[in-house]
Amino acid sequence: MKQTKFLVVAALLVGALAATSSASAAKFTSTAGKQVLTTSIVTQPVFTVTGSQVKCNKTILAGETTGTEATEQAVTPSSEECTAFGLPATVTNFGCTITFKAATNANGHAEAVLGGTKCEGFTVLAKSIFGECHLDLTPQVFNGVHYVNNASPEDIKVQSTVTGLSVHVTKSTGVCPLTVGTHTNATYTSEVTVQTAGGIQYDEL
Repeated sequence: MKQTKFLVVAALLVGALAATSSASAAKFTSTAGKQVLTTSIVTQPVFTVTGSQVKCNKTILAGETTGTEATEQAVTPSSEECTAFGLPATVTNFGCTITFKAATNANGHAEAVLGGTKCEGFTVLAKSIFGECHLDLTPQVFNGVHYVNNASPEDIKVQSTVTGLSVHVTKSTGVCPLTVGTHTNATYTSEVTVQTAGGIQYDEL
């Protein structure tokens, strides 16, 4: 009887460990460490604040892999050729990275953290003779990221549908459609392909 109880308990423990291992096994895999990441836009990134949009024709996620397996991947984002609310705009990154987490929730969505030890946030400055908008996006967690593997070439499509972002409008003049203050209804949508020379994939098992 004692042996039977021991075997039952052992089986339960093994099952629990296996379940835990499976739940936490999501990871990014690549053929080698220190591979440079390159990105290409599939769908133009759109950042919306209170119904008004910021769009950029160029978005770069610069970084490199840290090993053949990793539970997160950090990149340094930058944007060029931007317009905001119909005005020419400059998007400036003040020391921030975006860290994509491999683990996903029940809906298959992952987190991406805007932060870093020297991160002060992003600034969007839209300005012309008709008015000026000045926005600050501070470090915070993005939800709503989804990963899709492409088999040939071996790369990852990163789909983002993020809601509830917090933005601080510090200046609004002329035709700027935003009011000064904190807006907590900002959204971000994009679809970007992340690649390496040797290939990178997302393993959710």
